[in-house]
Amino acid sequence: MEIKTKLSIGDSMFIITKTEYNKPIVCDACGGDGFIKLRNLDEIECPKCYGKTYLENKGIESWKIFDDRRPDSFLHVCGRLVGKIDIEVSKDGRKKELDIKIKYTPKGICNYFYETEVFKTEEAALIECNKRNAALVN
Repeated sequence: MEIKTKLSIGDSMFIITKTEYNKPIVCDACGGDGFIKLRNLDEIECPKCYGKTYLENKGIESWKIFDDRRPDSFLHVCGRLVGKIDIEVSKDGRKKELDIKIKYTPKGICNYFYETEVFKTEEAALIECNKRNAALVN
């Protein structure tokens, strides 16, 4: 089996990253009390928020190119050249096709990035960010 990768060892890479949000909202079932009253006037813990008074509201806010120009950025210090490529191949018994994950590690860094987050040019990374951001709006 031959597995093709986007990049090779020593290639420069541009990484995209997501900004996430976590904005809890007041539970609409209990009105933020954490309890609801039954007809017999007993109060029970809200079955929707489990007494927390709020509901989780998490998601992706936007995609952007990872800013490695900041002096405190680990990529700024070590560079963004591919130092290592790991390929994981697995098969779930329920699926016919193989699950292939390709991970790129920059030289001198322990963090890896999946192939879906790594691009050869800044333009390609920007195009992918714009595409993913447009999908968030729709």
